[in-house]
Amino acid sequence: MKITSEKIKQSGLWICHVSRLPMLIFFFAVFLSPSCLSRVTTQKKPSDINKYFAMYDNGNWIEKKEAIRHIKRYPSAQTFSFLIKAAGDPHSIIRIEALKGISLHVPPEAVGKVKQLALSEKRPNVRWQALRTLSRYKDPTSALVFAKALKSDDWLIREEAIKGLLKINDYAIRYVSIPYILEALDDPIESIVITTLNDLSIKDQRLYQKISSILQETPAHKHSLLQATLTALKGYKYDTATRESIVNLLVHRNKDLRIAAFRALKSESELIEKLAEEKNR
Repeated sequence: MKITSEKIKQSGLWICHVSRLPMLIFFFAVFLSPSCLSRVTTQKKPSDINKYFAMYDNGNWIEKKEAIRHIKRYPSAQTFSFLIKAAGDPHSIIRIEALKGISLHVPPEAVGKVKQLALSEKRPNVRWQALRTLSRYKDPTSALVFAKALKSDDWLIREEAIKGLLKINDYAIRYVSIPYILEALDDPIESIVITTLNDLSIKDQRLYQKISSILQETPAHKHSLLQATLTALKGYKYDTATRESIVNLLVHRNKDLRIAAFRALKSESELIEKLAEEKNR
């Protein structure tokens, strides 16, 4: 017996016209997507939020931390005001949790409180988190805060300070930051030097001279420092000694260093070609 679409319709098994299937598939795909389900299942009623505000006001430090973790997920003027208040809590762990919440949304009204903690907080772990949060703002007016933090005896504070300073994308700040960058490149902690080299995007002859000297003075076994130095050198035209140091790394035992050296030389070649083309125009 031959089964036709007409017989299927008559038997009641025909679900819908085939032309409607794409629309239905699209509807279920969107509605049942993780992001859609997340929006549906994580929505809170105002009373739920108020419950956590009350928990913070009346709870111990554990309950306060739990309250912040819930409230910070729902951005609003009330939430930001609450986080600023919590950033002044007597418990250092609560101040850190509040700073993490501010970092999540970067509200402009909180930058003053974050700067205050980044400048004068006595607890190193809180100050570190304040500097980390402040770097999310990329605010030119925060440059002095990062510069002062570079004088800290705590190397973790100094490392976070140079990260924040290098994130500020402002021409004037970049120019006046060069002495502080040179200071970071002279830091006795190698991790800070590597961080500075990896995050550095400013091109300046004073920086070039320092980076070049690091390359030539670094022992062959310090792979991470050498690789960071080669990365920072890209975009410059090299002097003879620097180019020879890079060429020597083409036969280094470490594969990543050989690749980094090749890329550094390729970068110079491309720069020279670009300059020649501009000169001939």
